[in-house]
Amino acid sequence: MNIERYISDLLYEHDCVIIPGLGGFIGNYTPARVNPVHHTFFPPCKSLLFNINLKQNDGLLANRIVQDKMIPYEEAMHFIRSFVNHCNSLLKEEKKIRLENIGTLYTDNRGNLQFDQDKEVNYLMESYGLTSFISLPIQRHGIHKGLEKKISSYVIPSSGKKRSFTKSLKWAAFLALPIGAAVLLGITNFDTLKNIPVSYSGLLYTITSTVSPPVPSPKKVKMSIQSSGQPLVSTSDESPVPEIRPARIVPHEVSKLFGIIVGAFKIYDNAKRLVADLRQQGHDASIFDETKTGLSRVSIQNFPNRDEALTALLIIRAGEFPTAWLLEK
Repeated sequence: MNIERYISDLLYEHDCVIIPGLGGFIGNYTPARVNPVHHTFFPPCKSLLFNINLKQNDGLLANRIVQDKMIPYEEAMHFIRSFVNHCNSLLKEEKKIRLENIGTLYTDNRGNLQFDQDKEVNYLMESYGLTSFISLPIQRHGIHKGLEKKISSYVIPSSGKKRSFTKSLKWAAFLALPIGAAVLLGITNFDTLKNIPVSYSGLLYTITSTVSPPVPSPKKVKMSIQSSGQPLVSTSDESPVPEIRPARIVPHEVSKLFGIIVGAFKIYDNAKRLVADLRQQGHDASIFDETKTGLSRVSIQNFPNRDEALTALLIIRAGEFPTAWLLEK
């Protein structure tokens, strides 16, 4: 009689199955797990342990045989005792007992009884139909290598107590002297530089609203700015003042255009998409130009004057575009 089949069937329904005179199998719930080395996913299962001290007959195995074979209880116990005697004789000979779909019983070097469960069978009914599978990790090429390349470019190797400077630091030290001299010259000649005439035509071009004039008073001038960029001057009736005209713009300066570049795209549609997004945010963005290599450069704002463009560049860099730069056309 195949006693192993009855033991296996009972393990699906019960957490403890005792073989009188041999020992008992105990089932414990084991949650789903992942093998981090082989990337194998295992479903929840019932782990089996064998306890040699559980030898007292609880009648579970014998009653199952009685119901299946329709034989008397004593005859069922006779089959169980024959199975136990056969197993004990194999264990005394230090041989392994292979229980189908359950596992293997054997004695170790110290004479202790050991049990290895058959991992191919899952006795947890809630996990019926679930099998283990292997899911290899996602390989993202290029991202971490690019970061390593950027980080390594800023690493300065040290050799003992002496410090070695890279070429970039040497060039920075070389250029520090003329830059410092230029700053010192600008500070000492501040009175001369502040008297240089400045054209505000570019500023007036961007103003579309009208400035409200102050309350008129005798001999006081009030100025209004039209959207066309031309200043008009009017006075009270008592003291007329002649019209003030803007400073004449040199023709070759008008042709220049200074754009604050915030992006360059190989695909023209991507450049148009950035322009549309910036305009929705309230910026006067446009496609500034196209390089010989086919890059479409996007400017967030254009200026006809370099000083105004540099002032706006500092403001834009302090915001959400820290890498913005100025381009003259």
